[in-house]
Amino acid sequence: MGGWWLVIELGVVFNLKYNSMTSDLKSNYYENTASTSHTYKLLSQIGCGAGAAGVGVSALLYYLGWRAGRVDLAPTVMPDHAGVVLSGAF
Repeated sequence: MGGWWLVIELGVVFNLKYNSMTSDLKSNYYENTASTSHTYKLLSQIGCGAGAAGVGVSALLYYLGWRAGRVDLAPTVMPDHAGVVLSGAF
């Protein structure tokens, strides 16, 4: 599920870039910059939408696997970090 958070983060970054370009366009309007800012807006909407859908589907699959008793969470310790491993069958 970690990959979907990256997609959402990219959407947020594109949105920040769009907002920055839009504020710059208020003082100096350039057609090329306006077109690029609209592209950033579209990419931010796609990134946030796809990321949110991925997180939602991942949560649903986790719930269905957990309910069927085929999901396991196990703690993991590495030399440089610790975490949790999610494994299962859906």
